[in-house]
Amino acid sequence: MKRRSGGVNRGPTKRTKHSCLSKQTVEHSDLDAPSSDPAGQFSSLPPSDPPSQQSSLPPSKAPIELSSDDEDTTKETAIEKICKQVKNHKGSTSALKCHAIKCWGQEAVIAVQGSENLTKARTAIAKHGKKAQSMLVLALRSVKGWFQSFSTRPPDTSSIRIVTARWIAEAHRPFRIVANRCYCWLQKEARPDRYVPSRETVARDIMKLYGGTRAKLGQELQDYPGLLPIAIDTWTSPNHHAFMSVITSWPRKQADGKEDLFTTLLDFVELLVSHSGENMASAVAEILKSYGIEDKLLSITCDNASANTAMLAELPKLLPNFPGLKAHVRCFAHTINLTAKGILKPFEVCKGTADGDGVPDKVSLEELQAKLMDIREGNTDHDNEDGFAEVLNTMSNTERQEWGDAVKPIHSALYKCRKIAFKIINSSTLLLPQWRALLPDILILPRDVSTRWNSTYDMLNAFQSMRPQVTQFVGSNSNGLAEFQVGEEEWESINGLTAALKLLKDATIWFSGNSPTVAQVIPAMDAIDEALATGMVDSEEVSDPIKHALAIGKRTINKYYALSDDSNIYRMAMVLHPQHKLHYFEQAHWDQAWIDESIDITRAAYTPFKPPDDHATSMAQSPPSLSSSPPTNSFISLMSKQSQLASFASDRDELDRYLMDSCVPTENPLHWWLMNRKVYPNLAKLAVSVHTIPATSVAVERSFSQGRILISHLRNRLRPTTIQALMCFGAWSRQDFITNEELLIILHSTVADDPDIGLDWLDDF
Repeated sequence: MKRRSGGVNRGPTKRTKHSCLSKQTVEHSDLDAPSSDPAGQFSSLPPSDPPSQQSSLPPSKAPIELSSDDEDTTKETAIEKICKQVKNHKGSTSALKCHAIKCWGQEAVIAVQGSENLTKARTAIAKHGKKAQSMLVLALRSVKGWFQSFSTRPPDTSSIRIVTARWIAEAHRPFRIVANRCYCWLQKEARPDRYVPSRETVARDIMKLYGGTRAKLGQELQDYPGLLPIAIDTWTSPNHHAFMSVITSWPRKQADGKEDLFTTLLDFVELLVSHSGENMASAVAEILKSYGIEDKLLSITCDNASANTAMLAELPKLLPNFPGLKAHVRCFAHTINLTAKGILKPFEVCKGTADGDGVPDKVSLEELQAKLMDIREGNTDHDNEDGFAEVLNTMSNTERQEWGDAVKPIHSALYKCRKIAFKIINSSTLLLPQWRALLPDILILPRDVSTRWNSTYDMLNAFQSMRPQVTQFVGSNSNGLAEFQVGEEEWESINGLTAALKLLKDATIWFSGNSPTVAQVIPAMDAIDEALATGMVDSEEVSDPIKHALAIGKRTINKYYALSDDSNIYRMAMVLHPQHKLHYFEQAHWDQAWIDESIDITRAAYTPFKPPDDHATSMAQSPPSLSSSPPTNSFISLMSKQSQLASFASDRDELDRYLMDSCVPTENPLHWWLMNRKVYPNLAKLAVSVHTIPATSVAVERSFSQGRILISHLRNRLRPTTIQALMCFGAWSRQDFITNEELLIILHSTVADDPDIGLDWLDDF
């Protein structure tokens, strides 16, 4: 009996001379699988044609007759007959052949067609087919990434478990989402046997993969030949747990094979005690020791909170090789924010008092909560008030009166802009719909929040760009905002203040998005200081109150400029910058003693990287004296002189040779040092480490944003150990720090699962 391709012979199984091949050849057919939708709720396909309506094919396209000469035909003999008939019926198996080529490649199909028996066919597939397919997949992944290339083979159970764990951690999904009925339907429709892991399995897998990936990270950091910087900050989650986030960075090979800066989350741990300097130092030391890198700490980047300063002073007691405050890098984005606050301080109205027009300036609940959090965490700063007080003390009574009259329009403009934005945002049924009808492409006006960087500039800039619309909207009698109409003099004040703050806004964006390193801080401070001084003295368009405000901002930036001398990191970064070296300080006419001290600091840091047999001479050493005896041959004398000078140059250590070379213009000092490792093999270890130090703690702030997404109000019972695993493994997985092949090894490792893995079954409630 013959059967059509895709049909199933459900007649008697007794074999005859011309019977179909035994059920072994069709038992794997997908048509025999039970339906995944017995009720027919989702199926839209018409039923198969009944046997009576199935017409036979013409002889030229008739299916291959699979017959045997006797009833004892073996499976191998049948396969051999199939191979022969495939060769004789090329036209009838073109679709099957195309499918085989798509799955296994041309080379595998040709090898199987030339095989004499089943054993050789299997050998050909093992030799050519899998290799061809893996090479294809690898080629796709090299271009697109593993998540953009797909195989025609269904994934196995291990692959499903790994990708599910990565998805849950990367996207901050709850464990129980794998039990969602819609998700299960998407996975099992047309594939009822598809494996879907349980939420218990997902939780255990994430903890196991987190532990294995953490071990890989620790080994890689231990093998790294240089020193490691970290950036830290603390945060209180919505479920009232205090966390410390630690970020580190080092040069690492990327997917394209090139070495570049790699910044990742080192740990995300709970702080069970107060945020004192001693407790934070203990937490940092414990994290570093857990990775085995306690002797490789180069610097710590953090903001200007007093608790961080106390932590840096306490840390050398726990880590003897760490220099403490000498390795403190102050977050430059935070310094820029303090400078902006210094400029705005003269125009702020004391909360709860009346402004120039006699209208009380109320404080929103959000601002009160933010200020309370700052006080609780110790993140307060009074530099701006002190700077403004010193400026006022230099004024006479007449000048103070003139000052009050001059700043009145700026006071009034800030007050009105804040009130307009606040009222529109908080009137969701009246003012906000009217505003959206007037400007459908703009959702809302940005608000000025004291704890949000550059929020005052964002608000003023928005008002300035939408001046006609704001005037029209406020002037309408139907919305009750007529008292906040902005006058012409107030608009001029907004324009001047916006221009004064724009530089700091641009600097914040640049330092927040371009992975800047500490070598760029000193030139940036010089540029901002010069811009503030120029605007304060030279610009005729700037009003006197804004000039005084710029003077206060200049005092703030200069204060932190002076504090940079307390850290050795800034000096080493400038000396080891191939574009600056000592030339930058000399051009700025810095004191020679300060420059010499910078060289000594860099040389002391370089000493541990020097090889034991390096007997270097100092830069002050003069070249060797050449013989004064008259030469018998001028060419021999010239060659002898060059030989002695070359010997003198080789006796110098790498730091001396580097400083003797001319400056090289480069926008990325890290890349320059990576390319010149062979020229300075030992000094490059220190230089590469220095140029991986982050200038800001923005990466830490971003981890807190991820934590806020993870710990929603519906998942407020997540335990700290589960949060730590989800945050760290999710960050590492998003950056493809570890491959699926490595995760597969971890998943099937013999390490016993931790019984206390924090299965938070109420994480969705």
